[in-house]
Amino acid sequence: MFKDKLKELREKEGLSQQELADKLFVSRSAVAKWENGNGIPSDVNLDSICKFFGIDKKQLKLKKEDFSYSKNKKMRFMILLTSLLVANLIFLIVGTVTLVNKHREKQQYYNDIIFYENSIVIENTENFKINDEHLTLLYDRFDYVNKDGQDFFYVKANNPNDILKYPLEIHYTSSSFINTGVIVEDSNNKRFFYHELQNVNLLYGDVFNDESTSYEIVIDSDTSILYFGKENSVGKILSTKIGDFKVIGVVSNTIEREVFKKANGYKGEEWLYPTQAYVSHALAVKLSEEYEFGFNYDNQKIIVSDDDKSAKEIKHIVEILFNIPEDDQFTITTREQLLDLYTYEINVKTNILYVVSSALILLALIGGIFIFKVIKEYKKLNVTK
Repeated sequence: MFKDKLKELREKEGLSQQELADKLFVSRSAVAKWENGNGIPSDVNLDSICKFFGIDKKQLKLKKEDFSYSKNKKMRFMILLTSLLVANLIFLIVGTVTLVNKHREKQQYYNDIIFYENSIVIENTENFKINDEHLTLLYDRFDYVNKDGQDFFYVKANNPNDILKYPLEIHYTSSSFINTGVIVEDSNNKRFFYHELQNVNLLYGDVFNDESTSYEIVIDSDTSILYFGKENSVGKILSTKIGDFKVIGVVSNTIEREVFKKANGYKGEEWLYPTQAYVSHALAVKLSEEYEFGFNYDNQKIIVSDDDKSAKEIKHIVEILFNIPEDDQFTITTREQLLDLYTYEINVKTNILYVVSSALILLALIGGIFIFKVIKEYKKLNVTK
């Protein structure tokens, strides 16, 4: 066998492994490996050995047994490479489908979020407290300022024979809600309590005076149809347990009802899901005192909009005006911030997919390089023919 023949030739010349290695310009460990039967020299080194000892390759007594190591090595790397390629192919298919779905999901959020380009939402948080002084400054600076309170109270009939047969959410808001939209909150999300600004169009009638405490109410068209059987119910009286409200305006539907259905699992029964109505802040305060409703100012939010300023500009002005840190992502919300919050988990999963796919491709390339080297070594079997 080759290992024995090499050792025989070396000892016949009276050389140590190190001395032979120096003659062949290789390391001593390479010579030791060859003589131990753990590998065979490359074609270049085989030529060097033959030239040094003055023999041809046939005299080296290369046998197929000498190549068992190479054959096993090749087989191991072939299995490794095949596994990597199959795994990579599967991952790329699954990953591509997942990435496409994530992209569509992300795009859907972009399409679903209704948020005026020139609007921001300011929340009552630990970093910023909404008060009359702040509101006055905002009224002086911007075209539209909507003081909006979600779920001021929730009115629902105990049984179908009561005056109010359907659930109705009454919110307090400013008269400018026609210009700024209203906030829709979705608590069904796993990570955040998001708000969206939904466009509201005045279909019939007028909106209330912000300082008025008269029992006047603006309802959406769903409410109008459910209670009065028609969309235009201006002048009608909406009777509830807390009094009779005169309908002074009807607005286009908000998406709140659809959000509520989605969060609770739509069962096909329209009457289960609340419709929307809006009253002035002044009337809301009066009602809370008369009927002892819990009036929670902590949930208050302000929508600020301006015809001549972008959301980014408005945000910057408000931050300076009230000394709010720029990195405070919960006090002031813009459309961009909202999208970042909505798509946070999607972005994380997408980035993980990119990293894993890149790692697999790299492993496949490394495996390919190893296989290429083993195949070159395996081709030396031809010298035994």
